[in-house]
Amino acid sequence: MRIIITGANGVLGQKLVEYCIANRLTFIATSKGLNRNPNCPDYLYLSMDICNKLEINQVFDTLYPTHILHTAAISDESFCEKNPTLCHQVNVEGTALIFHACQQFEAHFKMITSDLTDNLDSEYSKSKLLAQKNLESSNYKNWSIVHFDENTTIESLFN
Repeated sequence: MRIIITGANGVLGQKLVEYCIANRLTFIATSKGLNRNPNCPDYLYLSMDICNKLEINQVFDTLYPTHILHTAAISDESFCEKNPTLCHQVNVEGTALIFHACQQFEAHFKMITSDLTDNLDSEYSKSKLLAQKNLESSNYKNWSIVHFDENTTIESLFN
């Protein structure tokens, strides 16, 4: 198993990195910009903007992944409301670019997302639902979605 973790600077991404290190799994942690994960050694981290196809290809070419744990997103609801275009670009288009790269490498794509808010009209919820619908309408079937909540264990994300 060779894993790419997107959004590795986020709370969930940091937990995934810790799990990979503790279990000696082969992985590359990615986020946009510098490594801000204190538990991730720099040699296991690559900067990757999920909206930049060239950066995605470079990271995928580095590891030839078998699995992608996709946690990267703009999840701040008020930020999404104020910046709907950027929210859509990252949460929908960025997810589509990562998903497309998975298809090229025949890797398993696992989109890990927090439970949607009660407000399905929010920009965040709309973007996550659209990203999910894009997966569901694809001919590529090597993917899964996990709605992460307080009952989800980190271990279960690796099954």
